[in-house]
Amino acid sequence: MAKSPTTVDQLRHDIDRGRTHDKVDFPDPAAAPLGADEEAAGTQVTPSQARQARRDEAGRPAGKAGAPGLESNPRKANLFLLLGAALAGTLALLALVT
Repeated sequence: MAKSPTTVDQLRHDIDRGRTHDKVDFPDPAAAPLGADEEAAGTQVTPSQARQARRDEAGRPAGKAGAPGLESNPRKANLFLLLGAALAGTLALLALVT
């Protein structure tokens, strides 16, 4: 049985499900979803272009995609928690004083 060709919709679905390690499993209500430019131009993404895009997206190692966020740096996350707690404590003291 032949494997069905990769489409832009399938790739967008995989990205939204977190299979490309690009984001968490949650739909992305993008303003210009993947493939919108091609559709607007009246062209189609060829199966080979879609396969190449899938290889590019899926080739990212887990946890290394995009800019490093708080989830990849627990020390930075702890710093933000500490600063938030300090700010909350300061605001509580100011509320008691006034």
